[in-house]
Parts: sequence; structure tokens; C-alpha cells
Amino acid sequence: MLAIAAVAVGTAPTSEKLTEPFYVAGAANQAVETRTLSVEVQGARLAKALDVTARQTLTFSLEVLETEQTWVIVDAVVEARRVNVSLDNTRLRIDEVEYRATEFLPSPSLVDSLGDPGIPLSGSFAFEVPTAVLELDGAAHAELILRSILSSQLDDIAVVSVDLSGLTVSDVEVIESAEIAEARE
Repeated sequence: MLAIAAVAVGTAPTSEKLTEPFYVAGAANQAVETRTLSVEVQGARLAKALDVTARQTLTFSLEVLETEQTWVIVDAVVEARRVNVSLDNTRLRIDEVEYRATEFLPSPSLVDSLGDPGIPLSGSFAFEVPTAVLELDGAAHAELILRSILSSQLDDIAVVSVDLSGLTVSDVEVIESAEIAEARE
């Protein structure tokens, strides 16, 4: 009887496993829908600097975000489904390492609150990653992870595969404010 109990305890899932999020996977140019949002990644770009001139405010006047690394810009259309959501915890995962989306983009941006449900926004996420990472095999299988909240236990999370291999690194890419996109069918 003790052997059966030991096997049952040893093979039972942990509480972390029982409450982990549900991952809804998809690929670029394909709609991925979760309980809270719908996303379609339209492509990716690489750059040494981001032109964020439209970001000008009274407290922030930087026009270009330069880096010693490489900026990965992921263009997407995102739509809140039931309530407005914030995607400020969005990550880009390459080879099991996650990079957080920058918040220094022109407002409104996709890392801000998405606003009213049913209104799709077209915009960009930007991630600063080490240049060497983009030369690894994992760059072909990068994943955009859209978390609407920090703790996503028992919630679903959109994970979109993005191929970053073979992309050319430009000197500067212009990042515009997110804007209302045409409604998708």
C-alpha cells in the first residue's frame, strides 16, 4: 500500500503545474485568439536604432533609441475581446530567454492599454536583444508571448512563432503610434 501511495505522490502534478497558464500557440500571419485578446503578427524587422520622434512629450524628448545590441520590431494587429487589457508584460522568447518589450514607443502603443473591445490596433512591439542571439538557430523559432497580466495562473496566453532568421539589420526603423486597424473578418 505504501508503494502505491509513493507512486501516486511521485507522479501527481505540482500545484504550479495545476495552475499554470494555457498557451494558445499560432504563427505569424495567423489570428491567435485567447479569452482576452486576438493578435495577428504581420512581420518582424531588425534595426540598430529606433526613430521614436512621435514619442515627444513634456518629459521625454529622445528622438532616436540607439543600442549596442539589436532592436527586434514585431508588427502586429491586436484587439481586446471583452475588456481593455494592458500588454506591458509582453515578452519575446529566443532559446528559452525572455526579453521584455520596451515602453519607450510613441503613444498610444501596443504595450499601453488596448482600449475598448472590438477595436483592433495596428502597431509594433520592440525588444532590445543581444546581436549574437539572432545568429543562433533559436532565432528561427522566436516566440512573441502576450501576457495581459503579470500573474497569469489559470489564464490563457497567446504565443506566436516569429522567424527572425535571415532578416537584414537596418540602421534606423521608424516606429509610429499604434492606430486603429481595419476590422478583421
